[in-house]
Amino acid sequence: MKSALSILLTLAFLVSIVSTIFIHDAKADTTLDDLEILDSLKDEIGLDGLDIFDSLKAESTVELDFSESLVENPLSLNEEHIIPINISYKISGIFSDLFSKILSKSTSTIDLSVETNEYCTVSISPESVEANITSEATKVDSNIKLSVKINDDATALSDLKITVKAKAAEVKGPLGLASWVKESDNATLEIAVKPDYLAEIEVNPDFDFKEIPPFNITKIPVNITNNGNGKTKVVMELLNATEHFNITIPGYLVIDVNETKQFIIEVEPDNDFDQETLKINFAPSYYEDSSLTGSSIIESIELKNDGSYKEEDNGLEIDLGIVAILIFAIVLLLVFIFIIIGRL
Repeated sequence: MKSALSILLTLAFLVSIVSTIFIHDAKADTTLDDLEILDSLKDEIGLDGLDIFDSLKAESTVELDFSESLVENPLSLNEEHIIPINISYKISGIFSDLFSKILSKSTSTIDLSVETNEYCTVSISPESVEANITSEATKVDSNIKLSVKINDDATALSDLKITVKAKAAEVKGPLGLASWVKESDNATLEIAVKPDYLAEIEVNPDFDFKEIPPFNITKIPVNITNNGNGKTKVVMELLNATEHFNITIPGYLVIDVNETKQFIIEVEPDNDFDQETLKINFAPSYYEDSSLTGSSIIESIELKNDGSYKEEDNGLEIDLGIVAILIFAIVLLLVFIFIIIGRL
């Protein structure tokens, strides 16, 4: 029964094609192209055999989906992420049930492709799969994987769009002489991924060693550059407080991508320090979400007493010695005077 129906349908397609050619040969000796010939036939006989049988063809439909839970969280940068893609296929139309039985051993080739922007590197494998002809939506049994790699210059937590496209080819009848199933429209699947936050800062103090005077404010400029992919909050913390220094340090700075900002540490030491090392921790985090952090950087700055006030103190000690000597000399002179007066 299947074979008889298959032959009848194929013959019907052949008759439509032969009749169209016959009408064309009988009608004109012009050199119109195929589209013009079909239009002229429609005008003369009021119908097109090809269009009639084209309406009897089955329509093919492709659907794509994936698990959205795989992209709920930001994706780490410069790493390959695999997203499985599901494909279902079916045919529809007046004779879809009949065609699915007659073409049960035939398949439709589905071609796959992907599109994205410059911040992503994507590929899909395999690039084509075979779908069984069926009138009910059926999952294509293929291990389709979308590979996604986000570049480190993608802006943190921005929406990056990946488009997966699929198109099913037409399917011909058993004799391969006429198309029974039309090719599908392009099926598309939009996948939005978010790049993870990359915290990367560079810290450059103007110096890491300096001799400074006591009782004066010394300013230490520090430059911080944001080399990451998102606006960053950098928190500064002094790790080793000392009783000899009065230190003023900013709490934090917010720095945009590829931006450099400078902050000033102010140090006012007393005269009792000899040499001290300041250790300052710089902790980066995403400016809108402090839970997204990066590696901290610790900078050490060594400060030494330049001895300027000690020299003044030594000068003062010399003056007191002279005074003491003068007083001692005066006392001796008075004693000597009293002795002389006593003898007189």
